[in-house]
Amino acid sequence: MTGAIAAEFQPSVVMLELNLLDTSGFEVARLLRGQAQGHDLRLIALTPRREHAGLELPRVAGFERYLLKPVAADELASLFPVTAPEKPIQGTIGAALG
Repeated sequence: MTGAIAAEFQPSVVMLELNLLDTSGFEVARLLRGQAQGHDLRLIALTPRREHAGLELPRVAGFERYLLKPVAADELASLFPVTAPEKPIQGTIGAALG
């Protein structure tokens, strides 16, 4: 199911809870990475469990970052910097912006 959802929506970033009920977040990460579009996917691990923090497992599983819950808003915002588009926006809104 996870693979089918990712294939349909083709996300560029997935924030993934490691402590899932039916499987582990590490297994989901492995499945996502195994898909063709999974190689460029940014995986960010989320968990309330501090014992994962010192382990290499999140990095080995392909996670770019490991965040402990609760995540501060500024820490979360730092993962997604806002940049100006390289090309002007097309259409009526783009024309209004200049």
